[in-house]
Amino acid sequence: MMMPTAKMGNESMVLYNNLLSLPLIGLIVFLFGEHQTLASDPALRNPLFLAAAAVSCVIGFSISYATLWFLSTTTVTTYGLVGSLNKIPVAVIGIIAFRAPVTSANLASIGLGLLAGVLFVRAKQMG
Repeated sequence: MMMPTAKMGNESMVLYNNLLSLPLIGLIVFLFGEHQTLASDPALRNPLFLAAAAVSCVIGFSISYATLWFLSTTTVTTYGLVGSLNKIPVAVIGIIAFRAPVTSANLASIGLGLLAGVLFVRAKQMG
């Protein structure tokens, strides 16, 4: 007889996802000896630093929540494609911001990425 399973909410999944990273972070802190200097760091008494850390935590939570929400409303394939397609504007902005030379290889890779996105959307519409 199968037991009914309760579905976890997005908030629970974000909490457990972030809690799973704590043992690894703790291990790295102890391996590199950061635990000895952590308590005496003056930045931990700076209100501006603490505010920035709090904002960073909220942003990290928001990214985790948005990722898990997106995965719960769509397929893993769509999520993967969106993750790879976001590299196209990053590449274009990088070329502009860093004044990188525009080569045929750059343009071909950007074009190929756009074509893959268009083909995926068309295939999803047809099927």
